[in-house]
Amino acid sequence: MAELQKSMGFVPIVALTIVSLMGSSLYFGVSLAAGISRVASLVAWSIIAVVALYVSACFGELISMFPAAGGVYEFAKQTYGRFASFIIGWGTWIVGNITTALMIVAAIDYAIPGTENNEIKLLITIGIILVLNAITFFGVEASSKILVLFAIITVGMVIAIVFPGLLGIEQANYTGIIPQDWTLVLLTVFYIVEAFFGWESASFMAEEVKNAAKVIPRALMVATITSIVLGFLIAFVQMGVLGVDNLIQSGASFLDIAFIIYGPIGAKIINIAIIITLIGAAAGGIVSTPRLLLALGRDKLFIEQFSHINKKFKTPDRAIILQTVIAIVFVLISFGKYREMLSYLVPLALLMYITVLMSVTILRFKRKDIVRTFKAPLGKFLPVVVAIFYGTIIVIWVVKEASGLHNLKVLGSFMLFAIPIYLLLTVYYHPRAIIGFTNSAAHFNYWFEDFLFPKHIRKKMLTLFHNLKESTVLELGSGVGTLTMHLADSVGPTGKVIAIDLSQRNLNIIEKRVKKKEYKHVQLVHDEHMINRVHPEVKSADVVFSVGHLSYIQDLSKVLKEIYEILPDAGKICFVEYLYYFLPNKAILSDRKALSKIFREAGFSVNITMHRSLFWKFVFVYGIKSGDEEVPIV
Repeated sequence: MAELQKSMGFVPIVALTIVSLMGSSLYFGVSLAAGISRVASLVAWSIIAVVALYVSACFGELISMFPAAGGVYEFAKQTYGRFASFIIGWGTWIVGNITTALMIVAAIDYAIPGTENNEIKLLITIGIILVLNAITFFGVEASSKILVLFAIITVGMVIAIVFPGLLGIEQANYTGIIPQDWTLVLLTVFYIVEAFFGWESASFMAEEVKNAAKVIPRALMVATITSIVLGFLIAFVQMGVLGVDNLIQSGASFLDIAFIIYGPIGAKIINIAIIITLIGAAAGGIVSTPRLLLALGRDKLFIEQFSHINKKFKTPDRAIILQTVIAIVFVLISFGKYREMLSYLVPLALLMYITVLMSVTILRFKRKDIVRTFKAPLGKFLPVVVAIFYGTIIVIWVVKEASGLHNLKVLGSFMLFAIPIYLLLTVYYHPRAIIGFTNSAAHFNYWFEDFLFPKHIRKKMLTLFHNLKESTVLELGSGVGTLTMHLADSVGPTGKVIAIDLSQRNLNIIEKRVKKKEYKHVQLVHDEHMINRVHPEVKSADVVFSVGHLSYIQDLSKVLKEIYEILPDAGKICFVEYLYYFLPNKAILSDRKALSKIFREAGFSVNITMHRSLFWKFVFVYGIKSGDEEVPIV
């Protein structure tokens, strides 16, 4: 199986972090902040700068402990367990999508103001998403180069404004910097804290960085210091040059400074640079977020197919394709709703960062054994203080903003939507949950057996192998006996059917059906461990049938070898599995070559065919025991 390629170094991670951290609030948030707390908004910028530096140190410590592709999700898994890590991973994924959408929408709105050309703006936005995802698809090296270019443009543009701008500031414009109402300062923090969101992007790339445990923490600190210094100077210069009243009234204060310094031509160049910078911020999320889906899929907390890695480009190709579609959907939702989407992004991101901060403290006590090549200062209590600070910001936002509580409820519904998805994935992938669900669904499966397992599919299975009279047939995963009864007829009273299932309720239904038919040659075996083995009571069989069980087998190679041992030479097998259109499937079912190889290595020559149905395909894997020889199946 292909693996992610460790081809990123210190500079690309610094670049990724810079473009991710320096968000739209640095360009649009200064006037917004001034409108809330006037000159005292500079205090808010100072606060988030200091907090951002410490949060980056916390990320650095956690990455040094767990340099894995899941990033925030991996930290949560190690700290809080499976369910909580899924919820946190889900929230992080939503944060990534909203951020990407906000940056691109902000860039296009900046380039093409007004609402007259929305169709053109939308087409351009989708085009940008497709191009950035294509670059991401074709390898991390190409992504690294484009990220470095975006970072150079971002830093260069800010330097070109703030340092000449320092020469034009007026000291009188800072009158009133001492806050009179600290709640307004904290509310200001809520609306500009997004300016320094983005450390998670670097954490997602950990498996593609050489010596990630040492490189990424250093890169985070360098990138964060660079970002907060430049970010504060942006706010400081705009306040000092324009003054608070002009700043509040300005729709593009950063561009106003550029016009003052460089004139109309220079301002146009800076305008283009701002657009590129915002697209660069989106690029950071586009490059990194698919790695989160990969990690979730690998742990079976997302559809397993999305953990696939392209053999040629060494990238999570299917996750990137899905992310492309989702990014376009979020862009459609976000168009013309910058402040509204920001009010969804910020509390959700703050909650995510709270879980990260708490992980540092919890793991200081819970996992003292893990080597930390980088440690956040005062990690046993200071992360808790910062987490409380973030929580306080959310509370003040809910109290001060009329729509705060409503938006929080909307976010809650987003998170609640994750619960049925988690339950579905758990039922599908988790062995104990499989047993519980199968027991619960027994009577449903019996009532709808002709729909779930149509007669023409049963007939096709039975006609694959002619003349089963007097044979011993092993049925792995007998369900409610839909196929069992046909097998009993086919082998006749001198044959034998061994029907094994992990659900006692399924077997109870079969027992009633067998008694009604007065079959004496059907043996029922209850085996809760059948996902890992062939029951030890089964010593031999001539033919093995299985329907809907292949996906649940935990170690397919092991089980196939056990089947090989109980079959005679040229013994026959037939597995039929569901391949769903809308639900998660086991990754191996979509790869015929890989599936055939597993059977071949276990000593079977097989054919694999597909048969369409309304809601799923039926995958047929049938053949014979052939030992070391490759025998054609007719």
